[in-house]
Amino acid sequence: MSDAPDWQKVVTVTTSVGEVTDAPDWQRVVVAPGGVPISGGGGGGSTEDIYPPDDGMYGWSIPFTLSNSAAILTSVGDLGLTRVKAAASGTVGSLYTDVTIVGSGFTADENYVGLYQPVLSSGALTSLSLLGSSAAGAADTPFTTLGIRTVPLSPGVAVTAGSIYYVGWVTNGSPGRMQLSSTSALTASAQAPPLVYPYSLTYPGHSLTALPNSVTVSACTQYRLLWWWALGP
Repeated sequence: MSDAPDWQKVVTVTTSVGEVTDAPDWQRVVVAPGGVPISGGGGGGSTEDIYPPDDGMYGWSIPFTLSNSAAILTSVGDLGLTRVKAAASGTVGSLYTDVTIVGSGFTADENYVGLYQPVLSSGALTSLSLLGSSAAGAADTPFTTLGIRTVPLSPGVAVTAGSIYYVGWVTNGSPGRMQLSSTSALTASAQAPPLVYPYSLTYPGHSLTALPNSVTVSACTQYRLLWWWALGP
């Protein structure tokens, strides 16, 4: 539907299982042959539109109804990043995610979430710049409980409708890891065709205990999935 609003599209695939690449990050409806919805929209296969501001959010990576329990976990000290498009302008005061397998043994003051801004050079994504982070200790306990979890940013971060951002998170401890809701887990690989804004990234091998101010994209591993994160007040 090339003439549909940016926040409302229906994408037809030729099989009942397929990757949708041209729908907005936060709203996707997959339709099997014959026009039967199989996922997305208002849940249960409904084509009802879900718009982040209707739920009091500034944006999210994907509708919550499209997420499931993914198998990919970031290692301790590794930065995880997932793409979010802002649907409304405002100041993001908290980041939201869905914990599907709880973590434990987190090291105090070495767990953070934050928001990054893409930096382009000649139309290509080269780096990510940190806009804001949670305070020390704020992300030590949220990942120890199942369900929707909230981590406040300190201070809040202003976002602009229509702009792309990346939510980043890093955890440490023994084991110090958790599993977050996402789209179906797929093999780590570069996108084909290459995307200006990859779905998700990890920044491995740096033993981070806080969020880095800048991330070089060429040093990251790309994933063809989206973890569920939302930008909220």
